[in-house]
Amino acid sequence: MLVRRMRTLMDRYWQAPGTPVGERVLESHIEELRRKIAPEAALDRKRWGESWNASRQSTSGRALDQGIRDLLQQFLELRRVHFFVFHSATQSKRQIGVGTRLSAGIPDSQPMECRVRIADVGRGGERRQDWLRLTNTHPFAVDVSDWKLADDVKFTLPPGMVIPAHGEAIVAADEAGFLTRTNPPMRGEQWLVVGGFKGNLGKAQDIRLTDDRGREVDRWQPKK
Repeated sequence: MLVRRMRTLMDRYWQAPGTPVGERVLESHIEELRRKIAPEAALDRKRWGESWNASRQSTSGRALDQGIRDLLQQFLELRRVHFFVFHSATQSKRQIGVGTRLSAGIPDSQPMECRVRIADVGRGGERRQDWLRLTNTHPFAVDVSDWKLADDVKFTLPPGMVIPAHGEAIVAADEAGFLTRTNPPMRGEQWLVVGGFKGNLGKAQDIRLTDDRGREVDRWQPKK
């Protein structure tokens, strides 16, 4: 599940080799920082002079630009290839496993439309024992970070939350309250549990699940 979350962050920030330079998130951020740092770098050089290993033609601007080029070429681009190529689950030259000569098995990008269902809702003896059950219908893990429950129940799924392939998760009104339950679902059953949502399940008539782009993924309404 960790590699699924890693792939999400790779797609969002690192981006695949071949991404046009003007569209790269990290490079754009570094360039913004360079513009902010440049005046301070010039003042620092003026006050303290050249560093002991500076070249004769070195200036504050040249030194800063060279440092950024080294960062981009010797770290960012190499790491980009390392993640997207060498450690891809689809490459065939390395076996998946833990070791310097093995692949981490990072999966392909998560499909834009993933089906995670609000499979069930339940009430406990007290409100803090109420819960909703989410089900991942896919044969692959789904990163649900920052997905939202909306309308009559409100909750944002926490960053880093991944539901395993064909797995389930509980969204509780209160995590501690859920642990006091004595009927299934309850503690000891190895549930992935997060909480606590805002809303009253006893009065809920409409609960929506939306992904991190605001797309409606599923909707629950009580059976008539």
